[in-house]
Amino acid sequence: MKRHNIAPEFVRVSQKDGRAFLLDYYQGGPHFRFHYHTGFELAMTRGSSGRRIIGDDTSEYSNRDLILCGPNLPHAWAPETTESSDNIVCHFTMQSIGMDFMTKPELDKVKSMLNSSKKGLQFSQETIAKVEPLMVELTRIDGLEQLLNFLSILNILSLAEN
Repeated sequence: MKRHNIAPEFVRVSQKDGRAFLLDYYQGGPHFRFHYHTGFELAMTRGSSGRRIIGDDTSEYSNRDLILCGPNLPHAWAPETTESSDNIVCHFTMQSIGMDFMTKPELDKVKSMLNSSKKGLQFSQETIAKVEPLMVELTRIDGLEQLLNFLSILNILSLAEN
């Protein structure tokens, strides 16, 4: 593990139209911007490789990467290759999903996973294979179907063993 000393930039992320999560999809490599925000970020990077910084940890990533960053956790991706790269990023907060909703016992594993993301969670290729089609589908659907899909993603991630 390599330590670094870069000051992160605060980025204000607002949930537009009161939605449960903000979805960004873009092609081309992730742009290096060491930043943090008050919400969670679920980021899937496909088709690029390089280095990522999560908190005070710097590590390699390649082709398919799925990271969940907790609130106020500085992070950035520094791609070395970006051939046919695309990125799907979801920003959300406990409040945007619904604080009352998040108290339901059916969501205990999701809450536990979100609490564990304070230092960042990297998901295995096995978990990525399960989640990737749903992440891609998020970019093609809207409304309740999109929200249900997002909750399915959180459920799969919360059940991941590694």
